[in-house]
Amino acid sequence: MNALRDDPRWRDGNSWRDDPPTTEQPPLPLPRLDLAAAFATPPPPLDFVLPGFVEGAVGSIVAAGATGKSFFALQLAVHLAGGADTLELAGVSGWEPTTGRVLYLGGEDPEGVLAQRMYAIGQRLSPDQQAAAAENLHAAALVGMGARIDDLRWQQRIEHAAQGCRLVIV
Repeated sequence: MNALRDDPRWRDGNSWRDDPPTTEQPPLPLPRLDLAAAFATPPPPLDFVLPGFVEGAVGSIVAAGATGKSFFALQLAVHLAGGADTLELAGVSGWEPTTGRVLYLGGEDPEGVLAQRMYAIGQRLSPDQQAAAAENLHAAALVGMGARIDDLRWQQRIEHAAQGCRLVIV
């Protein structure tokens, strides 16, 4: 016995005669900025992880295939992890980089490709920058591991690995 199909409002197995029953729940309150405080108190400066990307923001790198998106993302990761400005971003829009932990999870290239790219980037770094990047950058190739962003176990693994990271690239 199917309770929905036995409901007299159910028609043709595909639609309701009127609105289906709902469980009333109170609406979630929306946050509200305290405008009086905002008008009276200067806010702290924004922390830009990258030029135009404030801390906590989500962004994307979009371009046609085979244009260097993954390599660019790796250079960003090394830049923030090791302090090597190989992309010459310092000073863009007044941005000054702050190094920190970075998580890079590559879903397109196998580990061998990731290693080749890191070797190429590493050739442009000082020994101190290489050491800082090795300490602060967690890079992994997920190809062939069955990684799925919609899988709760993978979400938990990524969330755990991302704790304390200044930048996360997936």
